[in-house]
Order: sequence, then C-alpha cells, then structure tokens
Amino acid sequence: MFKKIVLSCTLLLFSLCAIGFGAAASSYQSTIELARNELWKTLGNGAASNAEVAIMDHGVIVYQEAFGITNRARSEAATNDTQFNLGSISKLFVTTAILQLVDQGKVALDQPITRYLPEFKMQDARYKQITVRMLLNHSTGIAGTNYFLADSTEYNSGYIAQTIALLQNGYLKSQPGAISVYCNDGFTLAQAIVERVAKTSYANYIERNIFSRAVMNNSSAGFKPFNLNIAHDFAADSGYLYPIEYVSALGSGGLTSTATDMCYFTQSLFAGELMSASSLKEFQSAQYAPFTAPVGTPMTHFGLGWDDVAEGDYALQGLTVLSKSGGTAEFSTQIRTVPAEQLTVVVLLSGHASASAINSAILKSALATKGLMKLAPETPQLPKPNAAVPKELSKYEGLYGAAGNIIRLKLDFNENTLSREVLVNGEFSEKGAFAYTGNNLFFAKGDYSLFFAAANDQNFLMAQSSAMPGAMVYYQQLNATKQPVDTAAFADKIWVPKNLGSTDLASPVIIKTEVVPNIEGIIAVGNGKAVTAYGLMDRNTAKIILPYASDLADIRITLQDGTSTLHCSGYQYTDATALPLMLANVAVKIGASGYNEVRRIAEPTIFTPYLPLNSRVAIFSDTGDLLYDSLANGQQPGLLAPGAYIVFIGAAGTEFSVSMFTR
Repeated sequence: MFKKIVLSCTLLLFSLCAIGFGAAASSYQSTIELARNELWKTLGNGAASNAEVAIMDHGVIVYQEAFGITNRARSEAATNDTQFNLGSISKLFVTTAILQLVDQGKVALDQPITRYLPEFKMQDARYKQITVRMLLNHSTGIAGTNYFLADSTEYNSGYIAQTIALLQNGYLKSQPGAISVYCNDGFTLAQAIVERVAKTSYANYIERNIFSRAVMNNSSAGFKPFNLNIAHDFAADSGYLYPIEYVSALGSGGLTSTATDMCYFTQSLFAGELMSASSLKEFQSAQYAPFTAPVGTPMTHFGLGWDDVAEGDYALQGLTVLSKSGGTAEFSTQIRTVPAEQLTVVVLLSGHASASAINSAILKSALATKGLMKLAPETPQLPKPNAAVPKELSKYEGLYGAAGNIIRLKLDFNENTLSREVLVNGEFSEKGAFAYTGNNLFFAKGDYSLFFAAANDQNFLMAQSSAMPGAMVYYQQLNATKQPVDTAAFADKIWVPKNLGSTDLASPVIIKTEVVPNIEGIIAVGNGKAVTAYGLMDRNTAKIILPYASDLADIRITLQDGTSTLHCSGYQYTDATALPLMLANVAVKIGASGYNEVRRIAEPTIFTPYLPLNSRVAIFSDTGDLLYDSLANGQQPGLLAPGAYIVFIGAAGTEFSVSMFTR
C-alpha cells in the first residue's frame, strides 16, 4: 500500500516534509486560492454551513482544508477530520463490495438478482430479468427511490426490507437493461446482496474490506457513535441548527467520510488494493444501456456506480475523468478523479450549494497547473439569427413531459421560434420561446441547443451542448391512453400527508392531482407548480409513462375506513376533501392507527402548538406551500390564512394542546 502523506500546518511536519510535498503544494497555489475563494464565498452567502476540500496528486495530499463552524454555541471550527454525509458517493462503495464478491466467485454481474434475493418480486413480470450489473448501471427499469424514512433523525434498520416490500407493488418503467436512468433503489438492492452473500451486515463488510484496507480512519456507515466532530447544516436566515441527518439507505447514500479519506479510497482503488485488475477495468468502463439516448450517444456515461466515466468537457481535451456526485437533505458532495494522472479532487458541503460546480472549477485549475488542460475564458453565447423553421417539424408539436414539467410545444413560422407553454395549476401559460438557428436546432441558453428526434414510435425533444459530446432527453411527447379511463379519483384533488414520521427529514409535501387538458387518460401529479405526467392503468392506478425521467414513483389509490388514500413512494396521503376544521383551543389526539391528524383553518388565526416529546407539526397554505415544520424551524408559525392545513404527527395516543386567536 502506498504511504498516505497528509499536508499539515504544524511546524514539525512541515520541516520534515518540505522537500517531499512542500514544493508540490506550492505549485498548486493558484488552485488553492481558487478553492478558498469559492468555498468562503459559498459559506458567506449562506448556501453552505461547513465545507471540506482535498486534492491528491500521485498519492500525496497536496491540499486539504476545512471551513466553517460545526458548533456555533462552543465556537468549534470544522477540521480535516470532520465527518460529512457522502450522499450518493456511497454508491461507489457498494459497487466496490459487489466487485470484490465477483472476484471471490460469490456473485456474477450478469446473473438475475433473484438468484441472491429470491424474495424480490414486482407486479411487472420482467423483474426476473434484472441482473446485478443493471443495479449498478441504473438500467433496471425500477421507478426510482424509496424515500420513506430514508433520511431521518435516527437510523431506520428496516430500510432494506421496507424497500423490497414496497417494490412488490411496483411496475417497471422500461425493459430491464434498455435505458440507464438514475435509480437509488437499485443500490439498496445491491446492499442487500452484499449482506446476503457475505453473511454479515453491510456496515461490518465495508469496514473490514474497504475502510480498513484503504486506511479510511474517519469513514463509517452513518456518523460514528459519540463523534462530535461532524458537519452540521444551519438555516441561513435564522441560524437554526437542523437535526443531525442519518441516511438509512446505506448502499445508495448513507456513508460518512472526509475529503481526505475519499482521496485515500481512490488511491487504494487504482493501486489495485481493493479489487482485481479485471474488476477495476469493469469499474472504470462505460456501462450505460443501449437506449440511454434514443438517438446518438448519451451526454453522460454511466459506469458501475459512477455518474460518468468520461465526463464530456474533459474528454474534449483528451482527459478521462470519473465523477460521482451526492446530495441529501442537508449535504452536497462531489468526487472527480483522473486515473491516468492519479489526481483526485473531493469537495464536501453541508448545505444546499453545488459541490459539483466548485469541484469542477478546482479540478480544472489543477489540471491547468499541470499543463494538462486549457482554460478558455467564459464568454456569453449569443443566439444565431433566426432561420426559417422547416414546415415538416410541425409533426412534433404537442404535449410533452419530463420529471416535474408538462409543456405544450408550438412552432411559430412567422417568428421562427418554438414556444413553450407550461402547465401550472391546470392551465397552460407562456414560458418563453427558443429561436430556430438552422440545422434542426433551436437555441436554448448558453451553449445548449434543442432538437427533435423520433425513435421507437416516440417523439422527443433532445438537448445537446457544444461543450460536451452526446445528447440527452429533454422532454418526451405524451400520448393519449388507448382506451378511455375514468379519471374522477384523481381530478382536482389535494392529498395531505397521512403517515409522515416525527423523525423523517423528508420535507413534508402536499400532492395535487389533476387531469391534463385535451389528452385522454393522462393526469398531472405534483404540487400544482411542478407536475409530472402519469397515464392511468385503471381508475385508481397511475402508471409511469416517462421512462427517461428519474426518481418517479408508482401511484395508486385505496379505500381505508371509507376514505381515499393515495400511496406514493412509501408515503400515504389522505383526501383533503372532507377534513375537519381546527377548533379553537381544542386538543388534538393521534388515534390508535398512529396516522397523522389533519385539520383546516376556517378564518385568520394566530396558531401556537405545544409539542409533546417525539412529536411534530407541519403547516401548509391552502395552495400547498409548506409554511412551517417544527422539525426544521425553531420559530412559531404565527398568523395563518383561511384554508391552511395543519398536520399533527406523533405516536398513537400523543395529545397536542394548542393556542388559537382568531382575527
């Protein structure tokens, strides 16, 4: 194993190692200054609370630094040993574990996962075709993510079993192995395979077989017990300390580490210390499914676990860069590594800034310092003069959908533009137009252009960039269902959380469902402003019709105690049609079922809840906006307008007392 050399500020270590890496660090001075400027700016504007950065070059940590205060009450600063949630960077570790088991002959990448998890079943019979490789390259066709109690203030030990049980009612959104679309649940299933085959807990496995071997002493499955040196997220406006976040989806996003430890991981990985040469080759190879882009090649190149194994803007300059990002309710992370140059950059943030953008700026500066990349000055891209739109493009007009968007596209042959109308609260409104610039391209923004394409009897609006090769699906055309379906159960409905937990860090949401105008059997599901198109299988079941969209969920309605309940990604929502009103100064008690109690406000009211232990209150406006969440906001909710929804959350028997003053 290569020796792990860490840059230190101490005089003794500096004097001993000045020749070893002092010169290397000084050669990165401009990159270090850039990193500091970017990270202090990000903390200064409140977009992040803590940050960590590390650069490793040929096994030497040439720069590492921590930013921010982890404990404001005690004025304790972040250090290079401060642990951060990695989010989806955790996928690299479950992939490594699977490949280790492949090396031992215990797992085969192209065997069905039912060989290892015979209890895994879905409503769609094609689930039997899902292989281990498909879990790792996002090509299973599984809808997306089980968010239920995935991010919480305490660890959910039953998350894997819960996910497998949830998938038993699910359908696939595409043929297994056909399209690579980001899917967290696949990595939860991979974690289950590691535990089943290795006959140990996942936490024990990675500690013994990855963390220890790579000398990652500040890494663990979730924050280390009794460790006070962890990154926190603070509200930018009030300074409120958000609860400590535990991500129970360990294989998908639940590991914790430091920027330096993540550098050690790549060092051990590419030194061949964690897997065989053949498995390492698999790990670094593009693995995306054949129809990931309906036409041409995809803009991003999924590997096994990696988001991209040939990131485009680097590839244009002859560099192979592997990248993986991560994001949770409270953290944003990014790792990029250049195997041929043994160069790795890691940026970890607590907060909501983009770790990816900062990481890319640092890596490009480091590569430029080494003479490996030319940094072009940023110049605004102006649209070319409008060209005449070909009449034959009119066949592509119509309704299109993507995750969180339903739009209507129209061509203007006088202005030579493609107009976009967005569906918001049941009505289409104009949201701008794209100028036609010739060669079947419409100018979008920056260096992005749009074009229409047809494949497999389906029309798409595609996006491409001059800064990177390939293309991606921007929108997919919506087609009416073949047979009429009764849409009444979903028409103009508001659904309020029914089983939200008191420890659940998922932001509470209200769901609105409505019928999409002028198209048979298509409904819109979302918050009214951001909506996703679903097709109806029957009057109570919505099917996914956007195979290129990520993080979708099966949706169905059931009757419970005579009331309609909407099921989505493990959460349950009650029909808000007949909710009781909140009566002045009347206590609210959670029933024997443990379901949330929901009330509505009848007139302008100053509302103050008194929270019992292990309880929670969330309040929404009548339009569905989250106004207050006691778990994420230390202030009282204040004045509420008529129609507001109040969700009381706690264990069965929990009683809430309230103070109300009407105006």
